[in-house]
Amino acid sequence: MSIISGIIEIVKFIIDLATK
Repeated sequence: MSIISGIIEIVKFIIDLATK
């Protein structure tokens, strides 16, 4: 579960940068 949570956080971070 920890790995999945980490991936989700990374994806959200990338999306945040992409939206900027």
